[in-house]
Amino acid sequence: MINSRIAFLASFHELSKEEINNLLLDGTWTVKDLIGHISAWDKTLLDPLITYLENGDFSPEHIPNHDAWNAVQIEMRKHRPLDEIRDEAISVRKELLAATERLSDLQWMEAFPAPWGGIETFAQMIDGLAWHEEEHANSTLARFKK
Repeated sequence: MINSRIAFLASFHELSKEEINNLLLDGTWTVKDLIGHISAWDKTLLDPLITYLENGDFSPEHIPNHDAWNAVQIEMRKHRPLDEIRDEAISVRKELLAATERLSDLQWMEAFPAPWGGIETFAQMIDGLAWHEEEHANSTLARFKK
């Protein structure tokens, strides 16, 4: 997750604040929207993981329609300033990493419903989030490197 975050940040670190706020990646999402998008998916695992670590229940939100869910998440963050979106991305990832450090070796291998569908271990879910972030870094944002 640390490597995926480094790759993600590096993919747009040379863009100005104005470009991050206004540059459209696919005709609809800005880089700021994409930062919020990654953070929103991190949060789908963070909240139920914390609950699991506190009382044993892991019950993530079931998200059958990723496109519709993504649109709602983007809309919820649309009018928030970039600094707030960045702060959220930093704090959510920090909390997620801290929560994963509390998992035992056995817990890493327990399987549960993943927020995005299917049954996965915590190790697979974390790998999935890292893959998702790297995918955006490598494909969508790579074209904006200067």
